Amino acid sequence: MSSSLNHAVYIQIKALVQNLSNKKSVRNAKNELLSLVELSGTEARRYMLTCLFESLDFKDPKVQNGSKDQTKTQFLVQQLTLWSSHSNFLDYFTQVIEHSLQKQSLSEYMNDVIKCLKLSLTLQITMILSLSLSPSLHIAKEGIQILKTKLREYFEVGKPLQFSENILSSLLYVIRNNPEVEEMSEEIKFLIETNSSDKPFDFKPLFVRGLENHIVAEVIQIFSRIE
Repeated sequence: MSSSLNHAVYIQIKALVQNLSNKKSVRNAKNELLSLVELSGTEARRYMLTCLFESLDFKDPKVQNGSKDQTKTQFLVQQLTLWSSHSNFLDYFTQVIEHSLQKQSLSEYMNDVIKCLKLSLTLQITMILSLSLSPSLHIAKEGIQILKTKLREYFEVGKPLQFSENILSSLLYVIRNNPEVEEMSEEIKFLIETNSSDKPFDFKPLFVRGLENHIVAEVIQIFSRIE
């Protein structure tokens, strides 16, 4: 728990998350929770997600089929979908998972989460990207392995997904700094080609993230051929 919030705010967030299980108070709990998080900022958002993850048993068949904790799971998916588009999501989401992780391996836990919440592939890749950027080496290492699997899945499905410039540049950063991922040339090419748009891509984040000039040049060439 960070000290950046008043202790009372943490207590209130945790209580409101618990109230999401109460059908009589769920609407008020949602509204209060969202207002409190909006007012309190990123740390409150991170802590709310942590409380939600910790309160759910993703292995429970009843949770998986929606007969238990459906309000919580739906609310969690809504918030993940919304907040994953924010630029700082990659910075704090890994902390949420690291605090929620118990005796399971990271890959097993994330498989349970993805299966239970029925998350889109875009959101899966974004979440796992955050794990691969974790300052914790063992989390980052396992995150890279899961990310490889998801990039391969994206390529095999063959359906274009649109990532924000921040997510795409972060993906390229991870790819460049991990040779085992960089070797996935077909998957990487497909990722870049399917993220072209009418709006010119901003290549500045690639330089800021530390990609070498010739790598950025290759990316620019691919985008130029597409356009």
